[in-house]
Amino acid sequence: MADHQTHPSMGAGGYTIDAATLVRRLQSLYSHWREHRDELWGSSSAFAVATPPPSDDLRYLKSSALNIWLLGYEFPETIMVFSDKQMHILSSQKKVSMLEVVKKSAKEAVDLFAVKEACELTSVIEAAYLTASAMKLFVVPKLEKVIDKEKKVTHSSLMNETKKAILEPARIKVKLKADDVDICYPPIFQSGGNFDIRRFKTFLMDSNATQSKAYQPGNKASTVYKAAYAAVEKEASELISNLTKSAGTGTGLEFRESGMSLSEKNDRVLKAGMVFKRFAWVSEHAEKE
Repeated sequence: MADHQTHPSMGAGGYTIDAATLVRRLQSLYSHWREHRDELWGSSSAFAVATPPPSDDLRYLKSSALNIWLLGYEFPETIMVFSDKQMHILSSQKKVSMLEVVKKSAKEAVDLFAVKEACELTSVIEAAYLTASAMKLFVVPKLEKVIDKEKKVTHSSLMNETKKAILEPARIKVKLKADDVDICYPPIFQSGGNFDIRRFKTFLMDSNATQSKAYQPGNKASTVYKAAYAAVEKEASELISNLTKSAGTGTGLEFRESGMSLSEKNDRVLKAGMVFKRFAWVSEHAEKE
């Protein structure tokens, strides 16, 4: 193999890494790891690849092969660590200068988790249905009864009862096995203040056709935030100054996919198969009659 491929540190300024190839092959690597994690990867939650210093001896190193496959060059004296959420590379300053493109590409490679496979989408749909059923068949009737009878209940008791309803799907008429259900964090209840909940339900929960179009593949993540901003501006302009800086985030294996925030400045392109939690609220909401 030519020297310029095996030792980029000798003249890093003249070489570049093919970002598109890097992203494509990272996706392939992560897909294999995820699919065969238990039988071939030792059920690992992370793995590291260390490449030794250069040598004149004839060697066939898996680490060097992976360097070349991902980056196009051999990176001696380099350690790469791969985890579910991040990729870390420890190397010399010269080689690190070549890896500037990796930063951007690694962010683009968030699609490894953002674009869901068919089986993952099925799980998301089932989870969403379970959550919606818990809200409709347990939480809302429970709160209506508390309010109508002017009872006093603690937030913690509401949380525990709702959690139990979710973890026992049969209680809310959902045909899922309890053993297949888990909860990422306890339900949160808050009360106090003088709020018009009906207003929030109208313009934050019931999207119209214009707002729904914002989620179409090919649009930018920022488009969704702008649609939410426009809805609040139209229905309750006095709340604009307190509107949060995000209208939601991607979700899946990670509860919150940080690279897929639906914020005003996120220009990442939406793709078919992505899943989002949509939310928008106002902070420090002033009490008004």
